[in-house]
Amino acid sequence: MTPDELLAGPRGRRLCLELARATISALPEGHADAVRWRDGVFWAGVLLSPPSDAPRVVLYAPTSPGEDASAPPPEPSRDGVVSDALDAIARVPLPELTAAMLLEAVTEAVDAAMYWQAPNGDDVLAAMPDARAGLRRFAALVTDSPHSEWWSRGVLDTPQFAVVWDPLEPAPAASAAEPTELPLEDLSSYYAGFMLTAWRAERRAVEARSVAELQDDPEGSSGEWWSFPPAGALDTTASIPGFGPAGLYLKEDSHGWEAAAVVPIEPHPASRVFRITGTEDWAALCAAYPLDVSAQMRYVWGETTGRIGAWVMPDWARVGERWDAVHLGVDGYLSSAGRAIDCGNGRGSVIAGWGPGATYWLSDVVRPGDGAERWTRSEPETHVNVHAWARVVTTW
Repeated sequence: MTPDELLAGPRGRRLCLELARATISALPEGHADAVRWRDGVFWAGVLLSPPSDAPRVVLYAPTSPGEDASAPPPEPSRDGVVSDALDAIARVPLPELTAAMLLEAVTEAVDAAMYWQAPNGDDVLAAMPDARAGLRRFAALVTDSPHSEWWSRGVLDTPQFAVVWDPLEPAPAASAAEPTELPLEDLSSYYAGFMLTAWRAERRAVEARSVAELQDDPEGSSGEWWSFPPAGALDTTASIPGFGPAGLYLKEDSHGWEAAAVVPIEPHPASRVFRITGTEDWAALCAAYPLDVSAQMRYVWGETTGRIGAWVMPDWARVGERWDAVHLGVDGYLSSAGRAIDCGNGRGSVIAGWGPGATYWLSDVVRPGDGAERWTRSEPETHVNVHAWARVVTTW
């Protein structure tokens, strides 16, 4: 992955901005530009955000004992803070990138993904042409780092783990035995095919309903926005060296779970895996197996990308007839998620709702391994949550 490829995607740019922000925040108080740079990046994110019906509340604390807290200073000018933010991005010294720092930045970029509204102020700042040169320094730091090497590892070459969120009861021990009356692959393939066919029928019903609703409300409204395979499909991730499964950390639209079961998953070595490394791969998937979602995605994808036109996503039922699994590489996610991707014939698409490094299994080519573990969220050791998951010694 090149620095320019990383900066091509909204999430990749946000990753670089988060690294710059963390570096600025770590500057000593005596640094000549520390306060101006911190304020510039903060206020630029606030003032570049799109208008909202919700009131904006900014907390203010007096900086001296005699200062009147009832009369906080006025908001700074937009042009001034943007200039300070761009100066900070361009001039702050590059940090010594650690694995924890990189994971923190990726986690922040994933948590900030929202595909049902216009980009927020931080994403607008990161997309500015004048920010590109400064962010490219951080992009090169990331792509040259050994801590990003795991991003490009193959699915079948890397142990895979499923994350089961907030389990109420211990999971039973995995068994290597297979049913004798009905082979496991026959049963699971039937279920997978039924699930994918039912999903396609539901998506077509939603599209028909959305077409009817647009007759009454041409402007549309926010609704479903994701494009990953059906929720019933098993999804797995590899383990981040030193931190555990990526699925614990890198989850769009996370619900703040406090506990999870981590189950090792063993794919068949001959599994057919379609790997998404960039927009070209996603466009090829949509072109080969298109499912029209123009009406249901008209508002949400149009709002987040600014594109107006027809929309498609992969028909996962048809994809499952050819491929056993689809893998969105971390590189593919950072360079492509959230973009309007040209799929030909006037159609566009958006990678939305996926976690970076996630693999969705569309047929029966996997089995659970032994040694499921319980992981719980703990107090972070830093100002963000990179250390917030810990393995419980007891296995299930």
